[in-house]
Order: sequence, then structure tokens, then C-alpha cells
Amino acid sequence: MTNVVIGAASGMGATTARRIAPRGRLIVADYNLEGAEKIAAEIGGDVNAMACDISSQAQVDALMAKVGDNLEALVVTA
Repeated sequence: MTNVVIGAASGMGATTARRIAPRGRLIVADYNLEGAEKIAAEIGGDVNAMACDISSQAQVDALMAKVGDNLEALVVTA
């Protein structure tokens, strides 16, 4: 199963990503890909970063395509 935190590059989203990471596979997503990659590297393990601007339907669709039918939790802090 996959957990997703959108808005994970800083603040509440980054804190949430750190807290949810032990649950398993995690995707940290943010319009700020560099920030999301930094958080993913900091957390380590089965964590991937992805660019996602929630105002872009195409980017949200791409994120959900990566998750597929394996969504366990979705946290939106953007």
C-alpha cells in the first residue's frame, strides 16, 4: 500500500511525511520538486518524491497513476 502526502516540501506537510513514513511506501509530492526530493532523501527508505501542483489536473492525474490501486492514505497539506 502507498501513502501520499501532498504539500510535503516544508512545514506541516514535511512533518506529516516524517510521521507517516514508518507506515510503508510513501510518495511526498509538492509543486516544489526540489523541496520534496530533500524531504524524501532526509526520510530515506521507501520514499519517492514527485512534482504535483494540485491546481494542475494533469499533475494530479500523474500522481494518482503512480499510486494506482494501492492508496492507503492521502494527506493534503497544500
